Amino acid sequence: MLDEIPMIRETDIVYIAGQMTGMPMFNYPAFYGAAGLIAKEFNCEVLNPARQPNGLAYDEYMRRAFDDLDRATVIVLLDGWNQSHGATKEFLRAHQRRIRILYWHQVETVLTRKLEKENPLTTKKDNTQK
Repeated sequence: MLDEIPMIRETDIVYIAGQMTGMPMFNYPAFYGAAGLIAKEFNCEVLNPARQPNGLAYDEYMRRAFDDLDRATVIVLLDGWNQSHGATKEFLRAHQRRIRILYWHQVETVLTRKLEKENPLTTKKDNTQK
């Protein structure tokens, strides 16, 4: 069961991948939101490509992404990653390097269960009010 074995461990280095090009604000809210939640809830290092400086050439962004992936033990693919040429390259590199591949919906499901277990009173509906 997913609860017995942590999908992401404190010792993991997690790389976030997803679509940036052509997205409003380069999809920074999704990247920073995912990175923040993963770092907070799994207490691990997160490599967020949105942290890179603006204005670099595409090839430089990809070089930096691959450098990060070479350090990573897990890649988390945000929704829509398969619409991105760069994220597709990152997925293939992760697969070739045998980096554990997780999809955002898997992480979201585990975090939802974890938060419900830790905060049962805030997640159950109050049936006393009408």
